[in-house]
Amino acid sequence: MPELELFKGNDKRKENPQNWLRKLKGSKFKSDTPDAQRAFVFENHLEYDSDADTWFKSLTQAVKDDWAQLETAFHQRWPPLTKVGPTKDALRAKFHLLLLKAEDIGLTIGEEPDEVYTHVDWVQRAQTLAEKIGDTDGNLIAIAKNNMPTSLNIMLGSSDTSDWTKFTTAICALNINNLLLANRQNLAIDAATATLANMQIQGSSFARPAAYTQTSLYSSPRTTNRTPYARMQSAPEPTTPSPAAPTTAATAPSTPTQRSFAPSTPARTPARNAWPLTPSPTPISSQLVALAQQAVEANPPPDTTEEGRRQYNTACANWINKYGADRRPDFNTDHFPLTPGSSPLGSGECFNCGLTGHMGRDCASTTKIPAQESIWRARVNGAVNPRRARFAESPGTLPVFQIDAEDIEVDPEVYDTSELRFAEDNQGNVPGSRY
Repeated sequence: MPELELFKGNDKRKENPQNWLRKLKGSKFKSDTPDAQRAFVFENHLEYDSDADTWFKSLTQAVKDDWAQLETAFHQRWPPLTKVGPTKDALRAKFHLLLLKAEDIGLTIGEEPDEVYTHVDWVQRAQTLAEKIGDTDGNLIAIAKNNMPTSLNIMLGSSDTSDWTKFTTAICALNINNLLLANRQNLAIDAATATLANMQIQGSSFARPAAYTQTSLYSSPRTTNRTPYARMQSAPEPTTPSPAAPTTAATAPSTPTQRSFAPSTPARTPARNAWPLTPSPTPISSQLVALAQQAVEANPPPDTTEEGRRQYNTACANWINKYGADRRPDFNTDHFPLTPGSSPLGSGECFNCGLTGHMGRDCASTTKIPAQESIWRARVNGAVNPRRARFAESPGTLPVFQIDAEDIEVDPEVYDTSELRFAEDNQGNVPGSRY
């Protein structure tokens, strides 16, 4: 047992008088110790010339000889500190701040043999606070569930948590291995959700699909040398043969002049005021349409239910874990998950909010879909719906651009065509085009 320190009596903040006296009686006295011996031991455990020593010397001999009177005088000189108990409002505020973080799941508190997992320590402290508040009906259990990770709520499942005893018992009985597995999945989903939120805020990291550029579908640019349409060329003027100079014996015959003929594309004269012809689908464009149609069928948006949101968050986490947060979705990746409740792919939807009924420039929604989803929707929509409704009565009026050596129709109302070139240099302005 550690040595009992001498009592000074001059600082209640450093030495608690009541605790000191209790230690003195417990370690130095017995139940039948005479009062005279008690007084002797008491006096010799006071620091010399301290406030306590001066006080003891001022007592009458009658008080010193009677332990009951001496103890009463001691408590009068050093009364117990008045403790201010917390109010119920303060306890409720403390309860609301009692959080269990997902990253703390699996850690332990204390030392052996009293070591416990963090979720066990947390629920026991929550129950203790609830009992101090007087929550006998378990009304605060709902708040406790909001303050614990999703993995704990999932693991509880349909367990009976109607009162604090059942709630605490259910959490303490959880299998730690299953809990750790569920918690890792929950952390992955949270990380993916945070990444998507950052992509929505930092729109500069992923530019909204404004320009249909070659690099959006293919890995490296290639320079095309073919001309998809015949260029207008003037017919060569007929040449008049010059009479050959007479050859004499003294004059050597001249070497015939070699004429260079550049191969030209056969000329085709378009009808006056005719619209530029739309090329027939190429093998690559047909493949893109087929891929996009498969994506429309296999990549529907989930419902706006709790299960639908859970599936969406899980799918986003899996996609980002597989390809990384900087990868743009294309036909070489898995389908990028669609926001719950949004419109299907290829439905002419807005690429800002994912809903139909308006274009991106007219979108007034404050809830934007992730930038990667916007890119994915634009890619599929551009392949499935190359024409807009305004061209339905005048087929062949979309300007034709050359992308990766293929003729692709691009709607300038949907895409920024400033960085694209016409397949025919002299194609000219057409209705619906800015060129």
